[in-house]
Amino acid sequence: MNEQTDLERLVADQLGNAGMGMPPESAIEDTIARAGGTRRLPEWLALIKEPPMRTNNHLAVGSPTVRVAAIMVATLLLAVMLAAAGAGAQRLLAADGPIVVAQDGSGTYETITEAVAAAEDGDKVVVRPGTYVEALIIDKDITITGDGPVEEIVITAPDDGPSYETGFSWNRNEEYALALSGSDAGLADLTFRGENARLIVDGGAPALERLTFEDVGNPYEGGPSVQALVIKGESTATVRNSSFIAGGGINIFEQSSPLIERNEFDTGPGIYGDFGDDTVIVDNHLFGPGQQGIDMGSPAAATIRGNTVSDKTDGMWISGAAVVEDNVVQDSGSNGIAVASAASTLGGPTISGNRLVDNRVAIAWPAGGGLIEQNAVSGGRAGIFIGGGSPIVRDNTVEGVEGRGIVVVRGASPILSGNTACGNGENLVVIDGATPEDDGTNQICEDDATE
Repeated sequence: MNEQTDLERLVADQLGNAGMGMPPESAIEDTIARAGGTRRLPEWLALIKEPPMRTNNHLAVGSPTVRVAAIMVATLLLAVMLAAAGAGAQRLLAADGPIVVAQDGSGTYETITEAVAAAEDGDKVVVRPGTYVEALIIDKDITITGDGPVEEIVITAPDDGPSYETGFSWNRNEEYALALSGSDAGLADLTFRGENARLIVDGGAPALERLTFEDVGNPYEGGPSVQALVIKGESTATVRNSSFIAGGGINIFEQSSPLIERNEFDTGPGIYGDFGDDTVIVDNHLFGPGQQGIDMGSPAAATIRGNTVSDKTDGMWISGAAVVEDNVVQDSGSNGIAVASAASTLGGPTISGNRLVDNRVAIAWPAGGGLIEQNAVSGGRAGIFIGGGSPIVRDNTVEGVEGRGIVVVRGASPILSGNTACGNGENLVVIDGATPEDDGTNQICEDDATE
């Protein structure tokens, strides 16, 4: 057996051991030919051309065995590089651009779960049209964005999938499609579809934009619902330009303070829960049959501004030191804006500059202090109803109410200043020993009534 045959076997064996399989004979011949070729060597390798030298009976330099060893090392390195390229190609693609999810195999991965497993903080995952059945917890700061018509990029939950604690006082667990755990991830241009395809946000400050929720969550049926989007764990998530169609809306728990801006809620419940003080709910449209549009379950200094709420049983339930301003609330079957008795614990809310139209009761105030200011009330059965406490009621306009415009009852002692009440069935009604303070600046038309 000659040196050439030995080298052929060595190359073949090393490639086989690296998992590359037996290479074709032409590849072995080409490798040996290239190794045996001549070219100008660097000066520091000139010694290789010298005759063999022996030191202590051992071969030192210039031996053909050294050349064989060099070829073996180069071959091993080549095999390792090829294997690494196969295993890491997808990661290299992600470094150069987005990780692409496509069910037809044209992307980097075929499921969102696989893509998220491979992603690192700062990576972008792009999802192409398809229906993705997922139950995935994300704890990385990545972005996941739909690439195509949002209605064709659908995420749904598996049957009998895992559950996540949603934040109710009785620690209720609910199934989900995606859960963000302590993540500042970004989600955009995706559709969540099906009752259990919830999105749960637990902590962090993720950005959720242009999402669609269709028939996700449970509507209000005599008790709090678990809705399409659950925000808990003191999260400061942003929810913007998204749509909630049937199903449920948004639950806020555990003193989370999200920014909820420019979203649409079509039927079903709207925004419910235990708001944190820095919660901001602004410029949303909540319409269609359902229970509360916006419902604060605990006292907080939240800001609720510029929203339109219509056709709900109650437009808003307000508590704590919330600021409720410049909203439109109309066609509520019970109350337009109802203030919970717990409002007095933080000094009372501010209800200012709202327009309330055709609600059964426009503003219902049961207790405590606070401010009712510059609201425009029209239509409905009752305008401003003060059932207790001592709020400041000033510069409001109450007109065209079928029943009573301003009603003060049950020992309440509000301060009335600069209000106009005209054209109502009865303009000002004081009953049950109430003692309102009138500073003489109110314009109350002649059909006043006192019982």
